[in-house]
Amino acid sequence: MNCNVFTVLHLRANGQFSCGCDTGHEINLGAASAQSDWTVQGLFASRGYCLVRAMFRRGYAPWGGICTRCVAYQPDVPFAYDRPEKRLKQVQFEPSFACALRCPSCPRAELAPSRPGPVFLSLAIWRRVLQSLRDEHYEVGSFLTTGLGDPLTHPQLEDFIETIREYFPTSPITVNTNANYRLADVFPRGSYPDRLLVSVDGLNQRSYEQYRINGDVATALEFMRDARRVSGRRPAVEWKYILFRHNDSDEELIAAQRKAEELDVDSLQFVFTHTKEKSLRYSPANVGDLPIVWRGTYPDGTCHLRFRRTEPTALTPNDSDAQRGSSPPRRARIQVDSVQRWAGRLIVRGWAMGTDGSRPRRMLVQPDNDPPVEARIGLVREDVWQAYPALENRTSGFDAMVALPTSLSGAQVEITVTYESIHSDPIRFPVIYDLGPAVRRSRQAPAALHLPQG
Repeated sequence: MNCNVFTVLHLRANGQFSCGCDTGHEINLGAASAQSDWTVQGLFASRGYCLVRAMFRRGYAPWGGICTRCVAYQPDVPFAYDRPEKRLKQVQFEPSFACALRCPSCPRAELAPSRPGPVFLSLAIWRRVLQSLRDEHYEVGSFLTTGLGDPLTHPQLEDFIETIREYFPTSPITVNTNANYRLADVFPRGSYPDRLLVSVDGLNQRSYEQYRINGDVATALEFMRDARRVSGRRPAVEWKYILFRHNDSDEELIAAQRKAEELDVDSLQFVFTHTKEKSLRYSPANVGDLPIVWRGTYPDGTCHLRFRRTEPTALTPNDSDAQRGSSPPRRARIQVDSVQRWAGRLIVRGWAMGTDGSRPRRMLVQPDNDPPVEARIGLVREDVWQAYPALENRTSGFDAMVALPTSLSGAQVEITVTYESIHSDPIRFPVIYDLGPAVRRSRQAPAALHLPQG
């Protein structure tokens, strides 16, 4: 058995490290300190992490039912971290345990009386954690604010972001928020994260406040509008819309997409949830019925649904530099970051640009031999810009949603990304994916996506 506890660090606002999952977020694995002798290696050698290793080696879940209910628990996967590598997929941190909203499924209010320690994460502790990670030569894939509070309530949020960039300048930073704030008040210096994930579950106040109690939808929408208008290093803005039974009418979903297009956000996620308030009209089983009318809209799921779905695996290199013959030298670089599968659909995301930093005129995504679909291009990718700053391209991202091939006979599919520029012939880059053992399709092709081509 296995889990991600050794590849994802989760630091709570009180300075304690926890499992970071929905069931184990109050389990204390160890504590951080601002003292110069505190180290990440010492953390992994502490009692909490030693207990996890010992129990997994013996084939037992360290915390019984808490583990078996966890979305990251993998009972049939061999334990892989007996000698942890210095490579972390993600560092999750909770800048603040405070929040003005009272969302029904959030356990924050229930846990607050018994949770020890401060409400705000110490900047000195955060700096020491990052310093130790760097000095001990850890690689960090990304940073994500998470936990039970809203990070924008922390008065030093910009300092946290700037400190990450000081120690890990190429690791992308995502900040989650309910956005019930003025953008200028939270980021007075303009030190924005690479990505803002903004939870706004509804377009009108009546439906929005049924879950986001004490929240104001107009303030949240204005926050997204302002984030799109900032100058300089602009963050990607993704609107997260959780589908509940009170906000899932086709009229409101279509109106939300029109508003997203008006606000010029980078994307709109319709998120399926496992909580008791979940939509009864839409679920992962009928995702194809969602009334998608804007190209920036795509479905997603809460961690319960995401972890329990087999994701496609790349069988060939997903980076054009690593695939010989994919394009002539010094013309363009293409990378397919991920392919997600939802009920007969594939959501393809990646980035592409000329080797001189130039932008494509158009990009197409084609599954097997089916007709290609035009991808959205020009999406903000600060992580790519950080990796190639001399090319000065902050908007190299692309995404597309395509139907599974009508001729699919097995579990493999070839995704071909075509890069078109105004100066040269199109460049075709194929990647073969294994969709997993649970691919089930009807003989009938899924309904048209109704995505505009402009």
